[in-house]
Amino acid sequence: MGETRKILFIAGSGRSGSTVLSRVLGGLDGFVNVGEGFYLFNIRRRQRKVPCGCGQTVEECSFWRGVAGTLPDESVQWLTRRVRGRYFFYLWVARACGRIPTAWRQAVSTVEEVYSEVAARSDARVIVDSSKNPSYGLVLSMSDRFSFYMLHLVRDARAVLASWGAPKGWLRRKSAPRASVTWLWRNVCAELASAGRGRYFRLRWEDFVLEPQACLRDVLTFLGEDPRAVERGCKGNGKEFWVGLQHDLGGNPAKLEQTERVRLEPGASRAGGPMSSSAWLCLPLLWRYGYRGPSGGFR
Repeated sequence: MGETRKILFIAGSGRSGSTVLSRVLGGLDGFVNVGEGFYLFNIRRRQRKVPCGCGQTVEECSFWRGVAGTLPDESVQWLTRRVRGRYFFYLWVARACGRIPTAWRQAVSTVEEVYSEVAARSDARVIVDSSKNPSYGLVLSMSDRFSFYMLHLVRDARAVLASWGAPKGWLRRKSAPRASVTWLWRNVCAELASAGRGRYFRLRWEDFVLEPQACLRDVLTFLGEDPRAVERGCKGNGKEFWVGLQHDLGGNPAKLEQTERVRLEPGASRAGGPMSSSAWLCLPLLWRYGYRGPSGGFR
C-alpha cells in the first residue's frame, strides 16, 4: 500500500476512441477508470448533468457524491477559469523551469486529494484518466503523490471529423474546420507536454482495434505492469472485454450502451475517407502518424 500510485493520462483529440480504451484498461486487475476526471473541476460540464458510467449523475452516484461534495467551491471555480487552452504554454514553461506559482501548486494539491480518495476507494495501482485536456494533463503531471504517464491516443483526422459532424447524446456537433483545428491543437500539445520526459507512449486507435491484446500488452509494459493481465480480462475472439460497471465521468454516450462488456467492432478501424478541405490542415501530422496514401491507407 506504500507504493507510488500511477496516473495514466490519455491525451489526444475527442472522438478518438478514448472512452472505449479507458474502459477496457479500467477493467484490468489493479486499474480504475475515472473517465474524464476534469469533469469534477469544470462548473460548466457539471451543470450539464452528464451521467456517470453507472447511469446516475455525479450528485447521485454512490462512488462520486462523497468526493464531489467535499470539493471547495472556490477551487472548482478557479480550475474552471484556468484549466483552458490559453494557459497551456504558460503552464508548460512554468513546469519546464521548475517555477510553478503557488496558486497552481494549491490547485494540484486539490486534484491530488481527489485522486488519492479514488485510489483508496478502488484499491487500484493505476488510475486511468481520459480527460485529454492538455492543460489538465500538465496539472496532473505536476503531482508529487502520483507517477504520471501519458498515453497519446491518435486517430485518423478524417474519421474524427466525420464523427464530430453529427451530435451524439451530450456531445455536440463541431464544424469540420473547428474539429480540424482541435485535432491539430490537442495532438501538438500532447507531444509538447511529453518533451524531455520518458513516460510517453503513442497509440493509434486503428492499431488498437485491429490488435487490441497486443496493444494493451504494450501499454502495460510501458506502465511497468504485468502484461499477462490482458488475457485475464479478454473474452471471446480477443475483441470483447469484460469491464464490469465503471464510474467513469464524461466521455462518449456509448458507455451507457455497453455497461459491463466492451466489444470492438471491425468498422471502427476504418479511415475517414477522402481528404476534405478541412482535413488538409491536418496533413503534416497525418503523415507523421503514418496515415499515408491518397485515401489514408495505414502503414
